Amino acid sequence: VSTMFHDGNHPEHVSLQGKIGAGEWFEIVPKTKMDGHSLWRVELATVTPPITHLRVMQYPDGGLSRLQVFEDLPEDVKKHFTKTPSVT
Repeated sequence: VSTMFHDGNHPEHVSLQGKIGAGEWFEIVPKTKMDGHSLWRVELATVTPPITHLRVMQYPDGGLSRLQVFEDLPEDVKKHFTKTPSVT
């Protein structure tokens, strides 16, 4: 998640939710503190099934520049990502 060029009007916290088809929304990444004008890289601690829908929750609403989601990353790139706590 990127808040680049949003410093002062960025969301204080962000969480990610997903769902599979017409199923219920579930938490992928818990509510996490954000900084302005920064990149937040996170690797999921647990494997999820293929997700068809993503929802970004902002607390409060603010400026996000970009959301990028990857199925898999090369090992040399993973070192730049923070591992999330397990979400149940």
